[in-house]
Amino acid sequence: MKNPTYLSLSRHHIYYFRYPVNDSQGLNTVYIKLSLGTRNSKEALYLSKVLEYHGCIMTQNIQNQHLSHAEIVSMLKGYFAEVLGRAKKRIDQDGPLPAENVYRIERELDKIRDAINTNRDEIHGNLFMDDDDIPKELSIKETLGKIQGRFDLILDEGGKEYSILLEEYKYALRNYFDALLSYNLEVRNYSFGEFRRDIRGHKVKELAKPEYKLSVIVEKYLADMERTGTWGIRATEERVSCLNYLIEFLGEGYDFLRIDGDAARKVKEALMGTPTNRSKLKETKDLPLHEQIKVCAELELSKLSNGSINKYLQVYSSFCTWSVQNKYIKENPFASMGLKDSKKNKREAFSKDEIALMLSEIDKKDKG
Repeated sequence: MKNPTYLSLSRHHIYYFRYPVNDSQGLNTVYIKLSLGTRNSKEALYLSKVLEYHGCIMTQNIQNQHLSHAEIVSMLKGYFAEVLGRAKKRIDQDGPLPAENVYRIERELDKIRDAINTNRDEIHGNLFMDDDDIPKELSIKETLGKIQGRFDLILDEGGKEYSILLEEYKYALRNYFDALLSYNLEVRNYSFGEFRRDIRGHKVKELAKPEYKLSVIVEKYLADMERTGTWGIRATEERVSCLNYLIEFLGEGYDFLRIDGDAARKVKEALMGTPTNRSKLKETKDLPLHEQIKVCAELELSKLSNGSINKYLQVYSSFCTWSVQNKYIKENPFASMGLKDSKKNKREAFSKDEIALMLSEIDKKDKG
């Protein structure tokens, strides 16, 4: 009779825990038997419940090891995508692979292709007398163990799933090395029709030509405005101050041809975090702009008003409109970026002196 608590009693009246487990193919049932070391029925019942809980989790994990071919391929793709991502990041950071590394990868590819063509499991088998002579660190089994560990799997080496993993690993490794060598070549692809992109898909930063540096374009803009007499002295000073902020934030060597909506949003966010009177406050006056913004947030200092921020953004929008007209950039990234200003167009209250003047004029009419 099946005991729902998985308990059995020995002839010495010691309770045992007896739990059914299917084999890796799910065809046969075997039993795990474990002595509970007690003759007390209540204690045995309590221990069996605990072991039953863990046994249920273990068997569920074992049942989950039955993977389809598509699932195993997906697992290998995910694993090698991570490895390739790290390798590409190193290339982006340090430059192309050294020639000796490329040579070793090409030799490794030859071994992998040979293993595929000859239907061998071990890639390095042709280097040794037989597969038993292959060092542990070069064995496919060692690597497959790491891959299974990455996905919390334990596959039976005699099972169908493991055989599929063993076979598909060679193809996945071959494609990984092919992709790595292709990316390594792309680093020095100096085709001038497009930007090279890094592993995250972002444009790789290019150094600006001297004539396209932000500071140079700003100088040309100011000279053009001075020549046309567009601004007065005060208006010029205000615009120069605003443009100096832009140069300080982006850097005077910033490649102006690359300015886009992302850069414009960052400038706007910086303005929203900039302290009022930053060059006069004792907490910020001797600090660079980025540090001033950081201190402003930490000390909760007074920040630029929406009206002041809109003044900066309007200057940048006018500057970029001029840049579009002069064919430096294709569109104005600062267009329509202003903040809602609740104070704008509101009539300010009269001062006491103004009220006194009006009352006096109504009474005496001596001011004309």
